[in-house]
Amino acid sequence: MISLDRLKRMTGRLVELRYKDGHCVLARIIFVNADDPPEILYDVVRVVARGPERWDAVREGVAAAASPHELADVVDSPSD
Repeated sequence: MISLDRLKRMTGRLVELRYKDGHCVLARIIFVNADDPPEILYDVVRVVARGPERWDAVREGVAAAASPHELADVVDSPSD
């Protein structure tokens, strides 16, 4: 799992959220909830790679949430 402390430090920044299932979005992290279960809230700027069908509702301009357990990596966007 990606460190919650690392994710919290990225709040407000533009990042690429890369999921284990291949889904990838360019997003701005809004909030990281460290309670159990942990959750990341973010605004989708662009869908970089569409993952499985469950991600169909995730598109530009939509706020979304996910578990940090689903993430493979989080990368700072050079355009921020």
